Amino acid sequence: IHDKEAQFYEARIREQQLVNRQQQMEFEMLASQINPHFVCNVLATIQAMCDTDVDKAKEALGLFSAYMRDNTDAVARTEPVPFAMELQHVKRYVSLEQMRFGDKLAVMYDIDTTDFRLPALTVQPIIENAIKHGIGKKENGGFVRLSARERQGVVRIEIADNGVGMDERTLYGLTGSILQTAESVDRPEGDGCSHVGLTNVRERLRLMSHGTLAVSSQPGRGTTVIISIPKGI
Repeated sequence: IHDKEAQFYEARIREQQLVNRQQQMEFEMLASQINPHFVCNVLATIQAMCDTDVDKAKEALGLFSAYMRDNTDAVARTEPVPFAMELQHVKRYVSLEQMRFGDKLAVMYDIDTTDFRLPALTVQPIIENAIKHGIGKKENGGFVRLSARERQGVVRIEIADNGVGMDERTLYGLTGSILQTAESVDRPEGDGCSHVGLTNVRERLRLMSHGTLAVSSQPGRGTTVIISIPKGI
């Protein structure tokens, strides 16, 4: 009897720990998406448009409103969402950034499949990192390519940029922080926010979709993030 009681309480503790971890990830996900620099940049761009192109400014406000609503709604989602929904969110974000970067930012889509689900706010934060830390730091700008393909029951999502890239030490610090346990999430190295964001994405992929996330990069040549999600699990 005592063994059964102990097993019951251990199971309850593990269940509560999982709930607490999921709640922590939801908070981190929301916090990482409310980027004050991005909000200020978008609002400044829209303000400038009001003097030159009112219709364009109205369009930008609509995109920005939808983008922020998606971020807020995503926190309440406890199940994976259709990829088409995530892709729409990505395109809204990209449209807002292209209003600011203009010809210095090109984004290409190579989507072979949309028939799968993934955690909300999985791809968009990675695209944001590529633009902010890769293309944004390159004098002449660059491109980001998003592809999605299914092979032998596994969906492979690839986000590649030709930005400034990372050296081995920086990449090791980043991938090391992604592989840390939940207890270390509050102690990321480097720029912090991007690491917490990627750690959050990786953890939600693992818990909600049995997926994985891998990063490769070379200085001056860019960065590639690969997400793998098995279907039918």
